[in-house]
Amino acid sequence: MENMNLQLLSLFLDKEIYLVPGEKHDYTKFQSRREEPVDASTESVETLDETPSITFEGGFEKGILVIHEEMDLRAELREMLFNLFGALQFSLKDMALVSAEHLEGLPMESITNLGPSRVVVFGLVRHDLMSFQKSKYEIVQEDGIEYLFADSLGAISESKELKKLLWKEIQILFNIKK
Repeated sequence: MENMNLQLLSLFLDKEIYLVPGEKHDYTKFQSRREEPVDASTESVETLDETPSITFEGGFEKGILVIHEEMDLRAELREMLFNLFGALQFSLKDMALVSAEHLEGLPMESITNLGPSRVVVFGLVRHDLMSFQKSKYEIVQEDGIEYLFADSLGAISESKELKKLLWKEIQILFNIKK
């Protein structure tokens, strides 16, 4: 079994394997016990992109990544979010909707590999992308991606002032003229 490559292993491992950050794993029992050097000319090694992908809802046709801090988006918050993007002529098929929970522990490359042109973050997210935030409701550009950080959807739904701030900045982000 030591000589099997990843493609052969995938034939009988039909479910994804996840390593949970913070748990201790014993990797030593999976390491090769071979002591002789491997001749590169006789054994081929497959290199796979090991950056984990992001689980999202939507079609992502327009390259818009929307991240929210809520684990489960309540119906009224979901409706408010879709009304907001609907006013901009976008729907779920145009964006990737992601819960912050799905980003925890993922490297920044997971986002950049997805290839968004714009990222809108609602609330606090435990991820490296938060280092781009200068202040809320300020558009930031990093590596060709535009970021807008806002309060949580729950806070926005309860405040008329936050709704106004969001609407003003999101129009700028998407080049909407009044």
